[in-house]
Amino acid sequence: MAGEFDDGKRDRWRFRLRAGANYDFKQDWIKVGFQVRSGNPENPVSDNTTIGDGLSTDDFKLGEIWAHFTVSEEFDIRLGKFDARKLWTVADMQWDGDVTLGGSLQRLEFVREDTLLANLGASFYQYALEQGDGSDRAWLLGAQVRPTLELSTTHELELGATFDYYINPQVLVDLSMNGEMGGHPVTNLLDQDNQLISDFRIASLFAIWGYDASRNWPIEVSLFGYKNLGASDQVGIENGYSDAAGAGTDNDIAYFLRGGVGRFDEFKLLELRYTYYYSEPDALVFAFTQSDSRRGSNLDGHRIDFRLGLPANTFFHITYYRTFTSLGESPVYESWFFDYSIRF
Repeated sequence: MAGEFDDGKRDRWRFRLRAGANYDFKQDWIKVGFQVRSGNPENPVSDNTTIGDGLSTDDFKLGEIWAHFTVSEEFDIRLGKFDARKLWTVADMQWDGDVTLGGSLQRLEFVREDTLLANLGASFYQYALEQGDGSDRAWLLGAQVRPTLELSTTHELELGATFDYYINPQVLVDLSMNGEMGGHPVTNLLDQDNQLISDFRIASLFAIWGYDASRNWPIEVSLFGYKNLGASDQVGIENGYSDAAGAGTDNDIAYFLRGGVGRFDEFKLLELRYTYYYSEPDALVFAFTQSDSRRGSNLDGHRIDFRLGLPANTFFHITYYRTFTSLGESPVYESWFFDYSIRF
């Protein structure tokens, strides 16, 4: 359950529900699962449903349905529609926590005990973004490598590099402008005919440092950097805000910083986090970025989280956002979110 208070101008009570099941066959090499979710089926970045929305009934959608194959101790494959965030490392600025993707992901994990290199992982993925005909098809192909270093018994450092190759992302722009896909407005740079001026070949590097000398007060700091190697030097227009936004090559950088202390996954424990988001218009694909900031790929903003674990596997969460556009334009967006969640 969530309450949102937006700029002092309106407040909304919302809920989200996720329910699903996993099944392990007697053979330990296969597992299947599914999950249904609340929310608008046409919105890829939010499972929230507003309470009291004109006495209308509420929508549910099949959020996940997948099969997981364990080929060996080091190699597994997942097929279907699933939450990819659980299988690789990604920041919520690039992929909102509600996004599920259909396709395939192959993962390699090599665990090395009693060495500096504690783990070496790699993921390869092929996602169908839109299964149309011919020019109406859109895909995402990518790969990630992520070594984890055990610096000491209390210090861990995960490093990584990712490359995402988008095939025909213009389809997502067309779906959004035709009203067939909800979520963010288009915030990538377009020409006068509403065509993307840039391709999207996004390279990123990340580092996540963890320190857990205190069991109840671990510290974690994450840093992600992105550059769109497919950005064009053509001048475009940033849809939904205003006027000439410059060339794509001037708007192809993004970075993400998050620091947190504490944990809230157990009874009466706390977590505090601060996040800084920065994304120029053509650094990331607009459709899947973090939804609550409402800025898509054009974002310069701050987020503060306070999380509290409560009895009976319940949690209270306060989030504050203050965001601008990366082009330095108004308006400023401010919002408070108050969430109470139950896990069962």
